Amino acid sequence: MQTGRIFQYLRQLKVTFVQFENTNCLGVIRLAVQSILSQISRGERSFIFAMIGTSILGATLSCVAVMHLSETSSESRISTAITYWTLLAGCIGGASGLWACYERWFGHEGARGWASALIGAFITSGIGSVIAGTLILPFYGTMFGPFQLIMLIVAYPSLGLIWLGMLMCAHGLLGQWRQERDSIFRSGQFSA
Repeated sequence: MQTGRIFQYLRQLKVTFVQFENTNCLGVIRLAVQSILSQISRGERSFIFAMIGTSILGATLSCVAVMHLSETSSESRISTAITYWTLLAGCIGGASGLWACYERWFGHEGARGWASALIGAFITSGIGSVIAGTLILPFYGTMFGPFQLIMLIVAYPSLGLIWLGMLMCAHGLLGQWRQERDSIFRSGQFSA
């Protein structure tokens, strides 16, 4: 029964994305991405993909959380403007959470690096949910964002595992970025 609700939420999100896909924005975005990705290194691409993946999943989680709340209210449909704002807030929250934690917690080698990434996943989730909650509903959302994330993960553990998996993938991608950055500084190729 819970899985059915998740698919219902994702179907509603799909309608929103299809509406966006029909605009001319995607062509411009595609050209910009192709020109940018051809000029940057593998480590920098890894860094960007870690941020993008965390942003997209953060946006999805925030929409599922808001739709989960709306199923208990009298209003059965959420307006398109609120859906777009929730997507944007979740995107910003996910990226901000990872941005705040990537240097200290993610991308380190070995078992200690993975343990550090696991701790960083919890900190990233907390920071991201505070930021997204604040953007969605100022002041009240600051407290309610992390609480709703916890309640969502308790209600749908598979979403928690997907989020944790994304953050572990981000750890691997940031590891590539860290290796490249360290090799540049070690070899002296970087001059100020």
